[in-house]
Formats: sequence, structure tokens, C-alpha cells
Amino acid sequence: YGFALRPGSESYVRIRLQKYVNPQFRDTERPLGYCDPILEQDYQPTGGYTIAKCVMNNRARLTIQKCNCIPFYMEVPRDLSSVSPKVCNLYQEWDCVEPLLEELALGTLTIGGEVVQDPDCPSPCNYVTYSYTISQSEYPSQSVEAEVKSKVVGARGAGWNIERIRDNYLKVHIYFEELS
Repeated sequence: YGFALRPGSESYVRIRLQKYVNPQFRDTERPLGYCDPILEQDYQPTGGYTIAKCVMNNRARLTIQKCNCIPFYMEVPRDLSSVSPKVCNLYQEWDCVEPLLEELALGTLTIGGEVVQDPDCPSPCNYVTYSYTISQSEYPSQSVEAEVKSKVVGARGAGWNIERIRDNYLKVHIYFEELS
């Protein structure tokens, strides 16, 4: 996640914060879907509810159920914390966890004779996204080239020319589109 900026550029990064509030009704059509405020309360101690956390919780439950362990990168679901499953070793990862997750992704996982799929997790009731826009120009521009060169040479020594400055420096301005 993120973005790359190159040396020799002056970049303006505009960040836009967007807040979303979803309806709490099950009959709301997707893509918004519905949200479950009670479900969101269950996730508050772990940083809040997201669809990804809901899916990973389901995968953790399935892994504990089928493999009797949990991969190191999964959190134990709160309702199973009393079980204290052991962390899967490499053999269990290779022999049980990876095939389980692959079958789940392909829709061919069966447990107890029934096909198991990822849950249809509800949308979060409230969530925030950040989008950004970047514009760039050459740095230093011709109009300030001499001033920048003199400052860099004064701070770094005589071995700095404009090409070396452009290969090693960039200038970044980061700002929010709106602060209200």
C-alpha cells in the first residue's frame, strides 16, 4: 500500500478522507449491503470490524476445526480464545492448512459432508477510506535551480551539481483536500 515518488521531482499529494455509513437493514441491496452493529461491537477490542477480519475469523475457525491448530498469521477468534489452539508447525501448514484454504477458495471444501464457503460478511456500519492524487514536476525547476544548488553545495560540499541533486533529492507536499 502506498505510492512511489522518484528523485528529481516535486510532488503534491492530495489526501481525501471519505467516511461511509451503511444502513442497518438486511433488505438493503448490495453493494452497500447491511451492517450489523452487534457484530461490530464484538470486534471493538481488536481495532474494529472489517469484512477482511470477518473472513479471516471464519478461516481461523475452520482451520482450528479441521487441522487442530492455527497458523501464526491468524488471530484466534474471541469466542474460541478459551480453547487456546497451538500454532501450526510447518508440516501442518503444508499438509492441512494450505489444502484447506485452497479448497475453500475453489469452493470444494467439505466438512461433515457439507460444502463450506467463506461467509457473506455484512458491510461495516461505519468505515473510513483515504484516497490520494499525485501531481509531479521536475525538481528543482529552472527558476530555482541556482538557489537550490547553492544551498546544497553549502550544506554538502562542492561535489554537488544539478544532475547529482536531481538523482538524490525530491520535494514532497502532502495535504488534505478538506479538514472539516
